[in-house]
Amino acid sequence: VKLSRWFLNVVTVWFLTGFWHGAQWTFIVWGLYFAFWLVLEKLVLERVLKRKKALSHCYVLLITAISFVIFDSEGLGAFWSTLKAMTGFSGIPLVTAETAYYFNNYVIILLASAVGATPLMKKLVKKLPDKVVNVIEVIYVPAMVIVSTAFLVDGAFNPFLYFRF
Repeated sequence: VKLSRWFLNVVTVWFLTGFWHGAQWTFIVWGLYFAFWLVLEKLVLERVLKRKKALSHCYVLLITAISFVIFDSEGLGAFWSTLKAMTGFSGIPLVTAETAYYFNNYVIILLASAVGATPLMKKLVKKLPDKVVNVIEVIYVPAMVIVSTAFLVDGAFNPFLYFRF
């Protein structure tokens, strides 16, 4: 497939994906945002990201976090305001009593998520006997479902995303 055709296909698909979510500009920008990053990866970033796994993980997390802000914003102005606040360019301090409160309440889940996002757990599990892994799995998976559900229930009202449309 020619690169120009691939480029056109990626931009078209992601534009239509954004439009499918709604005619609001934030959805169109969200779709084109992903098209931009996919094209940039293909043309420039791919070699670096394949060699630097840690950079690749950070890159995906950053791009994804920003995409959530675009998608969830009421408009482009709200997106820019939120992005400026997230990066410390809005005059709001990055660390406040509120951020300390949330960090203290969620530090364990943040650490567990950070460890779970690395290959460390897979390496540890490979060293354990199969019987131990089976027992841990029977306990761990339901426990994670319960903990995740508890965090969702404990949080503010959280309607299903597509109920907004």
